[in-house]
This record gives sequence, structure tokens and C-alpha cells, in this order.
Amino acid sequence: MSMRGARWLVPTCVGLWLGACGSDDPPPPAGASNGGSNSAGASSRGGEEQSSGTKGTAEPGVGGTPGQGGAAIEPLPIGQLGGASLGEPIAGAPAVEPALCDPDATWGSPAALSGVSTDDADERLLAMTYDETTLVFTRDAALLLAERTAPGATFATPQPLTLPAGYTAARGLALGADGLSLVIVSEDGSSFAELSRVARGNPFDDEPHSERFAAINDAVTFSGAELTSPVLSEDGKSFFYAERSDERSDVWRATGAQLEERTRLDPVTLGADDGQAKLPLSISPDERTLFVLDEALGHVVGLWSATPAAELTQAVQLSGLESAFMNEGCSRLYGSRVLATSLDVVIETPR
Repeated sequence: MSMRGARWLVPTCVGLWLGACGSDDPPPPAGASNGGSNSAGASSRGGEEQSSGTKGTAEPGVGGTPGQGGAAIEPLPIGQLGGASLGEPIAGAPAVEPALCDPDATWGSPAALSGVSTDDADERLLAMTYDETTLVFTRDAALLLAERTAPGATFATPQPLTLPAGYTAARGLALGADGLSLVIVSEDGSSFAELSRVARGNPFDDEPHSERFAAINDAVTFSGAELTSPVLSEDGKSFFYAERSDERSDVWRATGAQLEERTRLDPVTLGADDGQAKLPLSISPDERTLFVLDEALGHVVGLWSATPAAELTQAVQLSGLESAFMNEGCSRLYGSRVLATSLDVVIETPR
């Protein structure tokens, strides 16, 4: 896989959660007095030795817990990527509860996911439920749905997944946490819609429903941008997605009963004006970690918030991964990477 070099712009402001730094206001100019610089500050944690791994049938790490690993990491200066002491109390204030997913964990030993990955085809993971039992992926050009009864159990034979006319998986998909809903994107990027089913193991209905996304779909009509990369939170109350045009791309979070409350996330870290977007892939259960595909880098970057109220700016590179999804306890990482000679759906555990 070819990867293009790039750098992340690191904001130094810490605002209210998805608030001040994630507003529609343009970012401050370089060198402004608030300290917002264009110096690179993304960490390379989590990407070491991830290119190693073998195809196999075993699924590692089921029942495991997160852990630390790898070389010691030099703390970053205060004001960069969350500061030097993530979660440490300041001036006697109570300690901040750490994020569910550990930004210092070192992931490795990727193994092909049995029942999903094959030796002679390319598989790319597009969506996964937090309980690890329902996956949507592509095998070469085919769109497939794989299901099992529990983590570590054997997957049933993957079944073809057919989307309604006018919709495509090329712009991303999102599964509801219960596996009963599937968010889809129109081929022209003009709208989101949702498919549903009555139970796991059943096919999804072929009638798309867009009522829940009316506010988003209406807004993009006026902006002239295109929609892509839907992501649903575990509780279903937050919806992340990207808007992109020839000139600009941004990541948004929508909340509310009809997803009518929209907030643009930090435009420096998650925005781009060079045609190389940051495309949302998944969000951790506590919404403190967002995984995006950085088109400029050609691999996944994890973005952490230093506190529940802070922006998602603490960057961790996950080199080699083209998609990334955490399970409920952030103890297992699923994604897509090249093993041997083909792209596979893999599972990784912290070392």
C-alpha cells in the first residue's frame, strides 16, 4: 500500500466539548497570540511493528484486557495534544476520568479474522457493532454481511448485502449498536438514509428511510458539499460524518431527536482544504476516541480528547491500518491491513 507523507495541524485551544473550538468560526491565523501553530505534533504511538502478522484461523485476545506496551513515550508539552499529564488534576481539581480507550496502548500482532478474511481476495472492514458480532465488509467488489453469536464464536457464512438503487458503500456505512439498523449514503453524496431489520440473521429491508437525517440532508443541499463516512455512537444519540467539496472537507457531529443539532468539530485537526480529507470510521463507546482515515497519510489516525469537554486533538498514528473499530471494552481492535499479499480484516490486541 502506498502512503503519502503529511502532517497534522495541532490546535492548542481547549474548549467545551464540541463547542468553542468546534464552531463554524474559521481557525485563527498561524502565529496568532493564542498559540495556534502549524507545527506537527501527532504521536506515532500504536503503530510500531503493526506491519507484522500472519494469516491464521485463530482469533487472539478474546477475553483480554487493555495493557501498556512498547517503549516509553516522552510527554508532550502543555498545550499540545492534551498536555503532558492527561487526566492529572490541575491546582487541586479532581482527576479527570481517563478515556475508555488507552491512547498509550501499543497494538500489534495482527491476525486475519477467521471466517471473514481469505488468502486470495481483498477484504475491507466497513462497519462493526460494538459487541463484535455483526460486520459489514467488502470482498473484492462484493458487499457482505457476517454475523456470529458471540465474540470468539465462528462466523456464519457471510451473506451478500444489497443496497437500494441510488446508494453505495463506497461513501461508507454505519451499523447501529444492536445490528438492526444500517446507515447508507446516496451515490451522489446528497443524502443519508437508514435501512432496518426485525432481528439479527434477517436481511435488511430494501426501503430506505431518510426522515431522521432530514436536517443534515437539507443543510448539505445549501452548502453544495457532499456527504460521506457516517458513524453512529453506541447509544445512537450522536452521529458523526464528513462533508467534503473540491475546496474543503470537515467533520461534523449531529445530536438531537432528529439530528438537528449540528456542530463542526475542530476545523484545524479534522478539516482540510487540500482535497485530502479526514474521514470518520468509528467512535469509542465513551465518545472520547474518534478513528479517522487520513487520506493524506493513507492510514488510520486515532484522535483522543484530554477531557470529556475537550476537542478530539490528541493524535495517535495507526500505521498500516485502513479502517479501525474498537469493541465495547477497547480491548480488541478490528480493522483492515495488508497481510502477506492481500488486504484482510484483522484483529489486534495491546502488547
